[in-house]
Amino acid sequence: DAGLTHAEAHVLRVLNGPDAVAIGTLHRKLGLRRSTLTNVVDRLESRELVGRQLNPADRRSIVVKLTPRGRRLARKVGDAFEHLETALHAELADSARAGFAKTLDALERLITHSANENQDAHTKRASRMDR
Repeated sequence: DAGLTHAEAHVLRVLNGPDAVAIGTLHRKLGLRRSTLTNVVDRLESRELVGRQLNPADRRSIVVKLTPRGRRLARKVGDAFEHLETALHAELADSARAGFAKTLDALERLITHSANENQDAHTKRASRMDR
């Protein structure tokens, strides 16, 4: 137990790759409200698990990257997720696994759709304010 919240563990899991990840990408992948995501990243940064920097490809945005300490913990989180998935698959019959996979796919589509709708609404509000 690393003392992580579910949201913190999911952020570490998404960041567990070779490259930094844009905040917008984290938002879309996790379906968290932007304020919630900011608080999660703040907590991870205060524990020196992640760092923020300007996106070299677009200096108007911020990317988040694991620190060496964060990378070690992200690997452990990934291993824990993999262990849970393996145990779940062992408990479910093939037909139940297929149904479960379809349910997860549907949830992911809904989360992504909701995040995109929220972003569109935010963009429209910002556009009206710029007038």
